[in-house]
Amino acid sequence: MWSKRELKIIDFLLPFAENSIKESQRAKVETGFRICETKRGLEPTTLCSGGVCSVSIAPCKKGKAVASFHSHPSLKDGYVTTQAISAQRKKLDVEMFGKYASDSRLTPSEDDVMFSAGQEHEIDCIGNRDGVACFVTEQSKQKKLDFVFALTDYETYRDEMRKFFDRDMNDEARKMSIEVVQPSYEKYLKTYKAMIKKAGAVISEDI
Repeated sequence: MWSKRELKIIDFLLPFAENSIKESQRAKVETGFRICETKRGLEPTTLCSGGVCSVSIAPCKKGKAVASFHSHPSLKDGYVTTQAISAQRKKLDVEMFGKYASDSRLTPSEDDVMFSAGQEHEIDCIGNRDGVACFVTEQSKQKKLDFVFALTDYETYRDEMRKFFDRDMNDEARKMSIEVVQPSYEKYLKTYKAMIKKAGAVISEDI
């Protein structure tokens, strides 16, 4: 599935990813770095640490950024997510990455996909103690625009419905909210899928 070029980058990235994962486990935050291609070959940037759900990765000081890695803390490390994953998103994650990666939180968030597409990396990877998974995003300007617009519409509908029903979120209100938000959510999922050209786990054993 991976090209020779992508495999070369992944093989170089993995030892540094292991260090990133260990630091993530220790500090209980996301950590990450980029892979830069310089005249001397591939080089990693300094490892950066962020918060529980995000991390800002340092840019390449020399050469071109060709890949990135960041951790998603594992549920095994006591990480508790407040983000509900819909059955539709879960199905899509399993379809694109496989059940193993989906269950282990090795799938990219919306922000991860937007970061990858915006930076125009050749490949991006996510990992934790459960393993590592990588993905390649589309670089088509139209697909990027479709994804951004669909995500914006979905988030707008969702937030408006939350405000509207905040005082009285009974069963009938929840049902109405879902019916209003669902079309924009389905459109967003469709563009999310279209943004990812290829994806899959590259390590499937405990780090």
